Amino acid sequence: MFHIHKVDPASLQVQSLIAALDSFQGQFYPAESNHHDPLVELQKDHVHVLGAYQKTKLVACGAVKLFAGDYGELKRMYVSPGCRGRGVGALLVTALESIVKEAQIPRTRLETGIHHEAALRFYRRCGYTVRGPYGDYPRHDKLSVFMEKQLDL
Repeated sequence: MFHIHKVDPASLQVQSLIAALDSFQGQFYPAESNHHDPLVELQKDHVHVLGAYQKTKLVACGAVKLFAGDYGELKRMYVSPGCRGRGVGALLVTALESIVKEAQIPRTRLETGIHHEAALRFYRRCGYTVRGPYGDYPRHDKLSVFMEKQLDL
């Protein structure tokens, strides 16, 4: 029912989903707690952006940033409201994790917000556990939840 493909993050369809994600997150968090990667970051060589299609319509997107030998970070995950709860998010996460595994990187990490209860439940079902801050994220932001999953290489 859903097909996962690599997508151009600059495409109008992807940018439309990212705008919806930004709008959604903006309802819950102040700007300093929204850790968005801009388009220029998504276009870098170490970032892979995937889209989930239902027929020809892009209904979800997500990206993974590869930090060689250390971890892959899931970014910009968004599923259109009408497709939530139908397994497309899990397909997308599995495909992104496959990219990390192919690069022989042993773990994936992500940051989400404390008010995204559905996302937190979803990531737990996918095998992610809570961990402390990593990378360049602010250590003092009480609105962030950091998660990690060890991958079988």
